[in-house]
Amino acid sequence: MRRQKQVNTQLTGYAAYSRDSLTYNTKTRFGMSTPKKILIGFLVALLVVVAAAGTAFGLYINQISNNLKGNYNEEETLAINEKLVPTTTVEEPFYVMLIGSDERANDDELGARSDSNILCRIDPTTWVVSMISIPRDTKITYKGSVMKFNAAYTYGGAAGVIEATTQLTGVQINHYVEVNFSGLEALVDAVGGVTVDVPQPINDPQAGEATIDEAGVQTLNGAQALVFARSRHYYLDGDFSRSANQRTLIMAIVNKVFSLPIGQIPGAVQEMSKCVSTDLTVNELYSLAMQYMNSGAQMTLYSTMAPSTTSDEGGASYVLVDTVGLTNQIALMDAGGDPSEAQISPGYTVTGKFEHYDYVEGYD
Repeated sequence: MRRQKQVNTQLTGYAAYSRDSLTYNTKTRFGMSTPKKILIGFLVALLVVVAAAGTAFGLYINQISNNLKGNYNEEETLAINEKLVPTTTVEEPFYVMLIGSDERANDDELGARSDSNILCRIDPTTWVVSMISIPRDTKITYKGSVMKFNAAYTYGGAAGVIEATTQLTGVQINHYVEVNFSGLEALVDAVGGVTVDVPQPINDPQAGEATIDEAGVQTLNGAQALVFARSRHYYLDGDFSRSANQRTLIMAIVNKVFSLPIGQIPGAVQEMSKCVSTDLTVNELYSLAMQYMNSGAQMTLYSTMAPSTTSDEGGASYVLVDTVGLTNQIALMDAGGDPSEAQISPGYTVTGKFEHYDYVEGYD
């Protein structure tokens, strides 16, 4: 693998990482007319469409519910539940761990990683949703070994990510939602492609065989969408742009599904449920969505990144998190405030722009 180093990089064209962007630092209000723009709407909004169709879809919903349990066996499911702190209702504030995983088929060496890790607090009493992204290369100690944050998924699956997040943040996590990006190709093709504003052409064999030849607004097929979600070597800030692309793709899928004729929605929901795992039941998701839609409230969405910097240690490139700043962010989240306004330590950033940024070519 070849290491490349960008020193004092000026990321021109990366305004998405400024404090005014929606990518890592945002304060946005959504009204009733746009519930599909809620991040958790990727799961909730689609289920509402099906659940609202009535009892005629009873057996279909049971199938969806079984799909949402994921491919975890009984032991793995028990491990996940042991790391969660259950709540009696979704009508009070709760924390959700949003995990974007990517397992390469027939490749034991590459294995699986959690390439998107977002700690999310949802307050159904005020409809303030706050999110803090944890960089995948964050240096942690997990089960006695030093590793990157996304390796916790390799060794412990979703339970490992939940445990590592609790250790890093001190937050008790109540629920989890995992999206497997390797399953998105079939979903995107099932809905006839998705419209995405691509920041630049992508030809990245390590992300997939498909190419995206032009930048700009365009319709991506499943293979292209998967490359869009996986590629990080075409960006000076590597994984930070990839995380933004994954969020963009998820919302593009939600937008497309909402535009489908009603007869095509059940098939799209079924494909979606194949690449989503969660401990939340269909009834809980439906209750949460209907609670919001019936409240008449506007939703405030806060989003930021854990304050970070980079370090080379023993030939490995890590992201180091400012624990003081992260504590301040979480305190603001708990108070219903904007975590992006938290005070962070000198030398750290929440924008993804570092004085230097090293990346290693390869999937790690």
